[in-house]
Amino acid sequence: MQRKYVYIIAFLLAIIVSVSDYYVELSLNSVNVNELETTNNLEPNIFDENEFLDIFDSAAMKTPLIITNYQNDENHILYKYNLKIDSVYGAHKYQKNDKEGYLVFSTNGETTFELNSNETITIFDIPSDVEYYIEQITRDSEKYITKINDVEGYSLTGTVFIETHIDIENNTKPSYVPPVENDSTSDEKDEGTTQVKPNPDEENPVTGDSLYFVIALLGATIILLFSLTKVKVKRFE
Repeated sequence: MQRKYVYIIAFLLAIIVSVSDYYVELSLNSVNVNELETTNNLEPNIFDENEFLDIFDSAAMKTPLIITNYQNDENHILYKYNLKIDSVYGAHKYQKNDKEGYLVFSTNGETTFELNSNETITIFDIPSDVEYYIEQITRDSEKYITKINDVEGYSLTGTVFIETHIDIENNTKPSYVPPVENDSTSDEKDEGTTQVKPNPDEENPVTGDSLYFVIALLGATIILLFSLTKVKVKRFE
């Protein structure tokens, strides 16, 4: 290649570099400084993946709490319960006997509810991995032994997990003897009639043997008196 072509190529490259520097400097001068500061303050990733995962996990970890009141006899008793759950407040939907409603928790997570014998209540949207405390208020310690999740007693503390079950058993004591019920009809009959006292003569009726005994006793008495009279007459003679 001839030397003059080398000079021409070098000259063209120098012109290109000079023009490029000029336009870069011009574009930088035209940008607003406030816009540059705002752009520099923006986070590189507006979408926080960790925050999204936390929201997703908290929504996914909501779980129903299922509480059942068992009883091993035919009595129908309405039991009252106190329930406290950490990090729970406000109205939570529940279902009982195919009926739905809302159970209101106080700001410290407390509420009360009632269950009949062999009845279940399901409370929805309870956060997982929180502590709960349940206590049975209605009690009959003379007749029943109460167990909560196989632990004897009227209260229990535990942790809510996925579909946590709280089973409350009220079983009749083996030594319990039910009281004898009075017959109301017989009592009414007794109140409507006059009680007649028994006659002593009827309790000890006079029989033939007792009659003979009385006659013999009278005869012996007469003979004795007659003998005494004769003795007195002879003495006076």
